Amino acid sequence: MRLHAIGFGSLNLDEFWEVDQEFLRIYGLEPGNEYVKDVEWFAAVYPVLRRQGSLKAIDPGGSAANMIAALRKMGFQTGFYGATGKDDVEAIRLDELGQPENLNVKKVDLPAGRCLALIDRRDAARDRALVILPNANDLAAALFALDSFFRLCTCSVAH
Repeated sequence: MRLHAIGFGSLNLDEFWEVDQEFLRIYGLEPGNEYVKDVEWFAAVYPVLRRQGSLKAIDPGGSAANMIAALRKMGFQTGFYGATGKDDVEAIRLDELGQPENLNVKKVDLPAGRCLALIDRRDAARDRALVILPNANDLAAALFALDSFFRLCTCSVAH
Protein backbone atom coordinates (compact mmCIF):
# COMPACT_ATOMS: atom_id res chain seq x y z
CA MET A 1 0.00 0.00 0.00
CA ARG A 2 1.23 3.46 -0.83
CA LEU A 3 1.02 5.81 2.15
CA HIS A 4 0.18 9.47 1.99
CA ALA A 5 2.70 10.38 4.70
CA ILE A 6 5.34 8.80 6.92
CA GLY A 7 6.75 10.48 10.01
CA PHE A 8 10.24 9.90 11.32
CA GLY A 9 11.61 10.97 14.67
CA SER A 10 10.39 12.18 18.01
CA LEU A 11 7.76 10.33 20.01
CA ASN A 12 7.42 12.45 23.13
CA LEU A 13 5.09 12.50 26.03
CA ASP A 14 3.91 16.10 26.33
CA GLU A 15 3.12 17.08 29.92
CA PHE A 16 1.11 20.22 30.58
CA TRP A 17 1.75 21.79 34.00
CA GLU A 18 0.55 24.95 35.72
CA VAL A 19 3.24 26.47 37.93
CA ASP A 20 3.83 29.70 39.81
CA GLN A 21 5.90 32.41 38.18
CA GLU A 22 8.44 31.91 40.97
CA PHE A 23 9.05 28.31 39.84
CA LEU A 24 9.88 29.54 36.33
CA ARG A 25 12.13 32.31 37.70
CA ILE A 26 14.09 29.95 40.01
CA TYR A 27 14.88 27.61 37.11
CA GLY A 28 15.62 30.38 34.61
CA LEU A 29 12.66 29.57 32.36
CA GLU A 30 10.71 32.20 30.46
CA PRO A 31 7.34 31.72 28.79
CA GLY A 32 7.68 31.76 25.01
CA ASN A 33 11.05 30.00 25.06
CA GLU A 34 12.14 26.41 24.48
CA TYR A 35 14.89 24.63 26.42
CA VAL A 36 16.58 21.25 26.00
CA LYS A 37 17.72 19.87 29.35
CA ASP A 38 19.58 16.74 30.42
CA VAL A 39 18.67 13.88 32.73
CA GLU A 40 20.40 15.53 35.72
CA TRP A 41 18.26 18.68 35.34
CA PHE A 42 15.08 16.61 35.19
CA ALA A 43 16.15 14.50 38.18
CA ALA A 44 16.64 17.66 40.25
CA VAL A 45 13.59 19.62 39.06
CA TYR A 46 10.92 16.96 38.51
CA PRO A 47 10.34 16.19 42.23
CA VAL A 48 9.90 19.92 42.89
CA LEU A 49 7.57 20.23 39.92
CA ARG A 50 5.43 17.37 41.26
CA ARG A 51 5.15 19.08 44.65
CA GLN A 52 4.58 22.64 43.44
CA GLY A 53 2.98 22.23 40.04
CA SER A 54 -0.40 21.03 38.90
CA LEU A 55 -0.35 18.42 36.12
CA LYS A 56 -3.19 19.16 33.69
CA ALA A 57 -2.65 16.59 30.91
CA ILE A 58 -0.24 14.09 29.37
CA ASP A 59 -0.50 13.48 25.64
CA PRO A 60 1.65 11.95 22.91
CA GLY A 61 3.73 14.52 21.08
CA GLY A 62 6.71 15.35 18.90
CA SER A 63 6.40 17.43 15.73
CA ALA A 64 6.39 14.52 13.28
CA ALA A 65 4.09 12.42 15.48
CA ASN A 66 1.65 15.33 15.89
CA MET A 67 1.51 15.87 12.13
CA ILE A 68 1.03 12.17 11.37
CA ALA A 69 -1.71 11.83 14.01
CA ALA A 70 -3.56 14.83 12.56
CA LEU A 71 -3.32 13.47 9.00
CA ARG A 72 -4.57 10.07 10.18
CA LYS A 73 -7.58 11.71 11.85
CA MET A 74 -8.34 13.38 8.50
CA GLY A 75 -8.42 9.97 6.81
CA PHE A 76 -4.96 9.83 5.21
CA GLN A 77 -2.96 6.59 5.17
CA THR A 78 0.03 7.16 7.47
CA GLY A 79 3.00 5.43 9.02
CA PHE A 80 5.76 6.24 11.49
CA TYR A 81 9.40 5.35 12.22
CA GLY A 82 10.81 6.20 15.64
CA ALA A 83 11.87 5.06 19.10
CA THR A 84 10.22 5.26 22.49
CA GLY A 85 10.68 3.87 25.95
CA LYS A 86 9.19 0.40 26.32
CA ASP A 87 7.45 1.47 29.54
CA ASP A 88 5.73 4.37 27.74
CA VAL A 89 4.33 2.57 24.68
CA GLU A 90 0.71 2.60 25.90
CA ALA A 91 0.82 6.33 26.72
CA ILE A 92 2.27 7.12 23.27
CA ARG A 93 -0.92 5.71 21.63
CA LEU A 94 0.74 4.30 18.52
CA ASP A 95 -2.65 3.46 17.00
CA GLU A 96 -3.09 7.19 16.36
CA LEU A 97 -0.09 7.14 14.01
CA GLY A 98 -1.10 4.42 11.56
CA GLN A 99 -1.93 0.77 11.04
CA PRO A 100 0.47 -1.58 12.87
CA GLU A 101 2.00 -2.78 9.58
CA ASN A 102 2.91 0.86 8.76
CA LEU A 103 4.69 1.50 12.05
CA ASN A 104 8.31 0.78 12.84
CA VAL A 105 8.75 1.96 16.42
CA LYS A 106 11.64 0.56 18.43
CA LYS A 107 10.98 0.07 22.13
CA VAL A 108 14.14 0.82 24.11
CA ASP A 109 15.24 0.72 27.74
CA LEU A 110 14.98 4.49 28.13
CA PRO A 111 11.93 6.58 28.96
CA ALA A 112 10.13 8.29 26.12
CA GLY A 113 11.24 11.81 25.37
CA ARG A 114 9.44 14.40 27.46
CA CYS A 115 8.28 17.89 26.68
CA LEU A 116 7.13 19.87 29.68
CA ALA A 117 4.81 22.75 28.84
CA LEU A 118 5.12 24.91 31.96
CA ILE A 119 2.35 27.49 32.13
CA ASP A 120 2.37 30.36 34.62
CA ARG A 121 -0.97 29.86 36.36
CA ARG A 122 -1.49 33.62 36.71
CA ASP A 123 -0.62 34.49 33.11
CA ALA A 124 -3.82 35.48 31.30
CA ALA A 125 -2.10 34.90 27.92
CA ARG A 126 -1.40 31.25 28.94
CA ASP A 127 2.01 31.27 27.24
CA ARG A 128 4.35 28.46 28.21
CA ALA A 129 7.99 27.59 28.59
CA LEU A 130 8.84 24.30 26.86
CA VAL A 131 11.46 22.04 28.44
CA ILE A 132 12.56 19.02 26.42
CA LEU A 133 14.33 15.85 27.53
CA PRO A 134 15.16 13.84 24.38
CA ASN A 135 15.72 10.41 26.03
CA ALA A 136 14.70 7.66 23.56
CA ASN A 137 14.33 10.23 20.75
CA ASP A 138 18.11 10.50 20.57
CA LEU A 139 18.23 6.88 19.42
CA ALA A 140 15.77 7.10 16.52
CA ALA A 141 18.32 8.01 13.85
CA ALA A 142 20.83 5.46 15.14
CA LEU A 143 18.29 2.63 15.06
CA PHE A 144 17.30 3.05 11.43
CA ALA A 145 19.35 3.12 8.26
CA LEU A 146 17.97 6.32 6.74
CA ASP A 147 19.00 5.43 3.22
CA SER A 148 16.96 2.22 3.36
CA PHE A 149 14.08 4.10 5.01
CA PHE A 150 13.86 6.53 2.12
CA ARG A 151 14.37 3.77 -0.47
CA LEU A 152 11.45 1.84 1.00
CA CYS A 153 9.37 4.95 1.59
CA THR A 154 6.48 4.76 -0.83
CA CYS A 155 4.69 7.85 0.32
CA SER A 156 3.82 11.30 -0.90
CA VAL A 157 5.28 13.12 2.13
CA ALA A 158 7.98 12.27 4.70
CA HIS A 159 8.32 14.44 7.82
